[in-house]
Amino acid sequence: DPVVPDEAVAAFQDELRTRPDLDWQVITYSGAEHGFTLPGGAYHPAADARSWRELTALRPVRSSAGSRRRGRSGADGAVRIGRQVRS
Repeated sequence: DPVVPDEAVAAFQDELRTRPDLDWQVITYSGAEHGFTLPGGAYHPAADARSWRELTALRPVRSSAGSRRRGRSGADGAVRIGRQVRS
């Protein structure tokens, strides 16, 4: 990705490694450039689908006590992030 060079990603990871209190990961999608989820020149359908699955796997689950969820969700249970809606 020309927007974020490999050296910058490596430096960021090195900094994160100094924080044992953080649980983190960096995911790289082969062939995907910056903005790969946006329609247009950089759109990469496979990376878009994989990144969406990763994101929705992080979605907090509502407990039986009705705890709050991050983000906004509709009556259909879909989580709305930005302009995209997926259920």
